[in-house]
Amino acid sequence: MVSNNVDVIGTITLLTTTMNQQKTLEEALKNAGLKDKFRTVVGGAPCTPRWAARIGADAYAEDAQVTGIDGSQENLQKIANSVSNIVRQFNLREGLAPEDDRLPKGLHRELKKSGAVLTEAELETMLQDYYKLKGWNNVGELSEAQCV
Repeated sequence: MVSNNVDVIGTITLLTTTMNQQKTLEEALKNAGLKDKFRTVVGGAPCTPRWAARIGADAYAEDAQVTGIDGSQENLQKIANSVSNIVRQFNLREGLAPEDDRLPKGLHRELKKSGAVLTEAELETMLQDYYKLKGWNNVGELSEAQCV
């Protein structure tokens, strides 16, 4: 049963291990007698025009074009930053505190091969730099404008 009024079905895959789901969709549409009702578009990092033809898709599109979103680096960075802020906001709501933004103590020991050590003071400096880069305050809280 088709419950949405759509003409095109677009699928995107990020890994070769999930590409077969695109093929499964094509087969399911064909077996249900629905292949002629829809146009299908496949895309994603591992996809090629050859793959689209091989599985019976009607078209191939590069990466985010399948979803209709702007796949430019600038836009994808903006989306990633929004996701990061939402995750941070959720974690703060659930009780995350600045002292939780720490590495396990075992990682502050000397590395065998290089002899390098990441001190807690160095981590604190990097953490403050990260907070500043994200636009958060010095205890990792979002500004009012960043809250959803």
